Amino acid sequence: MDTAEPTSKPTAQREALVSLVLSVIAVAAFAAVLGLTTRFHSWQASLAETMRGRGERDLQTGRAGRAIEDFRSALAFDRDNSVYQFRLAQALEAEGRFDEAESYLINLWERQPQNGMVNVQLARLAVHRDAMSQTLRYYHNAIYGIWDSQPDENRRAARLELVEFLLQRNARAQVQSELIAMQAGLPPDPWLHLKVAELFRKIDDYENGFAQFRQVLQLDHGNVEAAAGAGEAAFELGRYRTAVRYLESAVAANRKDEVSRNKLNTANLVLASNPFRPNVSMEERKRRVQNAFRAASAHLNDCIEARGESTGHGAAENSIEKLHNRQTDLGPKLRGRTFNDPDFQESVMDFVFEVEEQTADCGSPTGLDQALVLIGRNREGAER
Repeated sequence: MDTAEPTSKPTAQREALVSLVLSVIAVAAFAAVLGLTTRFHSWQASLAETMRGRGERDLQTGRAGRAIEDFRSALAFDRDNSVYQFRLAQALEAEGRFDEAESYLINLWERQPQNGMVNVQLARLAVHRDAMSQTLRYYHNAIYGIWDSQPDENRRAARLELVEFLLQRNARAQVQSELIAMQAGLPPDPWLHLKVAELFRKIDDYENGFAQFRQVLQLDHGNVEAAAGAGEAAFELGRYRTAVRYLESAVAANRKDEVSRNKLNTANLVLASNPFRPNVSMEERKRRVQNAFRAASAHLNDCIEARGESTGHGAAENSIEKLHNRQTDLGPKLRGRTFNDPDFQESVMDFVFEVEEQTADCGSPTGLDQALVLIGRNREGAER
């Protein structure tokens, strides 16, 4: 029994040594496998990025079909990569495969419903289907959503896309709402203010358009487009003195701007012909009323001749004939004492304005006739 004790010690030592060696081998093997796995994943990621890069180039050069295969190859190595999925959806849309594109985008949207880029892309697909409610929903999600970079610029771009969509469908009230919301947060960039001003003009919102054109001029005093736009907006609002100021600047800067020149001439004619302007002397007022009466009478007579209508007392008293009868009655009184009566002058101008409105279907008024139409629609606004 005493001789067995020395034999057990070496055995225990050998077992411990074997266990240690096996542990070292296991650790080394694990490290080797881990290294190989890491290298494999790195290789996969590298291949995925290579295919993504190829897809980007194909998409940019209009080869959407190839881009689809490239992005799908990238996803084969990194199937959960949201960037690859998004770019694949864009390639599918470019190729006209809208249902497949939407499938990928909806999958992304369910994971990130506030993602601005995803919502814009879904909105564009909704535009393609002419789905108004979905278009509005996705664009508004993008406008108020989350963007990884340049959030303000991307939100404005999304709103402008929405505005263009609404303009194509003549949804003017909705366009106005979007533009009013947009103008409140515009940075001091004259190009942006000019863009919004032009959009207001497209929906005939001259009040807001005028304010934006003025904002452009405050930021860029020499902006000719803004001067012309402000002049036109003021003209349409009936603020002819203001219109003259801006239109003169526009014409002085661009002699070829015939639109601004014509509006300037008309605005000046309105101011020079309006008998209701304050500080006009009695004699000047009478002269303006006489000129207006002559112009309206000539326009009325031309219209009667063009229509070939009878103006005898036995003829049916249509509106034009009634005006002709009033013309015959008023004419002699313009040479008598009655003409000095301000109330009579008012009645003459009422006749003038009615003639210009009633004869509109005889041809678009020009010159003094056009000025009289504008004065009749806005007697007081000319001084603004």
